[in-house]
Amino acid sequence: MSKISFIIGIVAFGLFIVGLFPCLGWLNWLNFPLALAGLIMNGIVLTKEDSKDEGVRNKALIALVLCLAALGIGPIRLFFGAGLL
Repeated sequence: MSKISFIIGIVAFGLFIVGLFPCLGWLNWLNFPLALAGLIMNGIVLTKEDSKDEGVRNKALIALVLCLAALGIGPIRLFFGAGLL
């Protein structure tokens, strides 16, 4: 589950970066559910008892921060683009 959540975090942040380009802001609407799912999955990975491995925790923490960035800055981009651009 840690690998899947890490990949979701990377993909969500990548889509967020692409959504920053002009005329591609609508991509953030598609990115919200993905970033939210990644946020939840990474939170679960971080709180699991069997994830004492330092590498797994570091990957989950990095992906959690990437999902938070996509969920935090994406709405600001949508606000300035009037929800479409």
